Amino acid sequence: MSHFSKNFRGTAVPAYMLQNDLVAVMSRDGYIPPRRKSKSAKFPFRELFALLSVFCLLRVLVAASMGVAAYGAKLDALARGTSMEWAASVLMHLDPVSEAAARGMRLVFAAIGA
Repeated sequence: MSHFSKNFRGTAVPAYMLQNDLVAVMSRDGYIPPRRKSKSAKFPFRELFALLSVFCLLRVLVAASMGVAAYGAKLDALARGTSMEWAASVLMHLDPVSEAAARGMRLVFAAIGA
């Protein structure tokens, strides 16, 4: 527990840093209720990274199960469709790293007999 001073309505009031982001500030009557330290709203980078990783993994798994050539043919057919289908084909397009991962997973699938 570390001690620091906090300005409480013009007077210095002792405040204590507790475990798990709790702060204890003495009120006017002497009661010290523990409160959570207010956190500013931050952008959820970790959740966004997890979502993008799952999306890329799903894309690679679909390409590996269909075969890279068949997957590319399906994407070409989608690209010739409506604007929503075109957007889906752009999002699902394989980059070189994903294509190599799909080919490698295809070899693994063939080796285990799936």
